[in-house]
Amino acid sequence: VDTSVVGSKAVYTALTTNGIMVVSKVGAFVATGSASILSEAVHSIADLGNQFLLLVGISQSLKEPDATHPYGYATERYVWSLISGVGIFFLGSGVSVYHGLHGIMMPHEIENYHLGMAVLCSAFVFEGYSLVVALQECRSEATKQGQSLYDYIFYGSDAMNVAVLMEDGVAVLGCGIAAGCLTLSHMTGNPLYDSMGSLVIGGLLGCAAMLLIDKNRALLLGTTIDARRVGRVVHILEKDPIVSSVHDVKAIMVGADRGRFKAEINFNGEELARRCRIRMDPQWEEFEALVRSDHMPSALTGYSMELLRVLGDEVDRLEGIIRWELPEVRHVDLEIL
Repeated sequence: VDTSVVGSKAVYTALTTNGIMVVSKVGAFVATGSASILSEAVHSIADLGNQFLLLVGISQSLKEPDATHPYGYATERYVWSLISGVGIFFLGSGVSVYHGLHGIMMPHEIENYHLGMAVLCSAFVFEGYSLVVALQECRSEATKQGQSLYDYIFYGSDAMNVAVLMEDGVAVLGCGIAAGCLTLSHMTGNPLYDSMGSLVIGGLLGCAAMLLIDKNRALLLGTTIDARRVGRVVHILEKDPIVSSVHDVKAIMVGADRGRFKAEINFNGEELARRCRIRMDPQWEEFEALVRSDHMPSALTGYSMELLRVLGDEVDRLEGIIRWELPEVRHVDLEIL
């Protein structure tokens, strides 16, 4: 997958860091028996699997349109990102909560505290780097789409960068929680603090998963392009001399970086006829001669063909205006009233 594709850079970075973290956290859990570290290990394993799912989604979304899917496969990334969110909820959150409850009911003494802390500190650095990359990607894409970072994360059409951002945000916060609870258990000799940390991490993962699931559900249903930008396009179209009115405008995103614009256009008949007359100026005398010589069918046929050509050119021009104002729009459907 090309790293210039929206979301791929953040996903590749997260995939690499989570691969490293899985090995180190599992080793730390084996050495310490810490419930919090196990939660972090499970979290990293879940994230690693989720990154693979996101890569599958990105790869599938790049497939060219075909007869079965004429608008392409861009929404594939939302399907796989949704599956990723479900995986975080059941595997990451569920296992963490289960192990935390198990630790409360059957406390286990913490061992090799310093090794566990060393692993958590290294995880904080690696996950923090991945978080920064995801945040930078989100800011860059938000700027391109003229959105604030908040609107981009919660209402934007990018599922991949946002998924990595949320996962890494919980990972960094989870490392801090795990380290704090592990330290409390070590200082007090009470392993319940460590188990409580596992429950808190599980809760955070559950919240992040629900946000991702809800976001991808909304994206699969189709989210509208920013109303202010669409309103500007409609205003420009209505001010165009060839347009009498614009109706039934629909503008939705069908992928992270592509949209669809549909509208019904009522053309100005007088202006259309005037432009057709200008286009036919070199042949106008011939046209009038056909009319005077009672060859009306031939004259009307020639005029109609030229009128259709002018109308086609005007539709192409209006589509160009729409694409200039909304660069993410790949499909423009203008219906003539």
